[in-house]
Amino acid sequence: MQNQIIKISNLSVKYVDSDKNALNNINLDIADGKIITIMGPAGAGKTTLLLTLNGIIPNSVKVSMEGNVEVNGLNTKKFGVKEFARFVGVVFQDPDNQLFCASVEEEVGYALSNHGLPREVIKERVRESLENVRLEGYEDRIPQGLSGGEKQRVVLASALSLYPKILVLDEPTSQLDPMGTDEVFTVLKHLRNDKKITIVLAEHKSEDIAEIADYVVVLKEGKMVLNGSPREIFSQQDLVEKFGIRGPQISEATNILKRYNHYRKLYRFIPITHQESLEIFKTRSG
Repeated sequence: MQNQIIKISNLSVKYVDSDKNALNNINLDIADGKIITIMGPAGAGKTTLLLTLNGIIPNSVKVSMEGNVEVNGLNTKKFGVKEFARFVGVVFQDPDNQLFCASVEEEVGYALSNHGLPREVIKERVRESLENVRLEGYEDRIPQGLSGGEKQRVVLASALSLYPKILVLDEPTSQLDPMGTDEVFTVLKHLRNDKKITIVLAEHKSEDIAEIADYVVVLKEGKMVLNGSPREIFSQQDLVEKFGIRGPQISEATNILKRYNHYRKLYRFIPITHQESLEIFKTRSG
């Protein structure tokens, strides 16, 4: 049985200035070393759920909270944000809000300097972190002059420099073009596969989610309405639309084609990636 690094039990959260819950009775276990994607329309509670994973909720934001969140064995009601910062890295959607140093090297090493690590240790961790996000040789570059995808990878490197066990990302590609999006998702796949880091991200780009996610959770109005593998989620076209998210375009197209007899025989299952669809056609044409 896999180790459950995050355990969420009967979690409900209500902001003090709101008359309704932001989250309602969420129960979710997250296995170590997996990529979990949180989906849902605006206002579904995605960001609120992410903020419970590093103790910001309930310790730094005024809320009433029922239930429990345990991260790496620690209950967020009993330990503060500083304790969780030792093993939970956080990346937000706008990298410009997290970049303020004159060079990439200073940016990635900033948190390490605050922790009082020796200079030689900082230099090695900066090198290692930039290598992990495929930005070797960028040490002297000015962060503000980089592309969107490069900026987001610098922010990722800053989080990785502290050797987190868990990365929490709030729509990290929402402001990126397709190339920048691909850069970020490629790095996330590497961090899961090679570094065994648990990744929890809110994201809406279903084509990319279908490629890399191990598990998908769909929220609507603070409730968990769907959960399962990308295939289990995106194969349910009617439910996906009902709960305000879009599946991969290839899945949507297949569901349309299956209305016609010829294509109904072709597709034994709903493909969720372009590669799967190509394989189906190759098999039938071969």
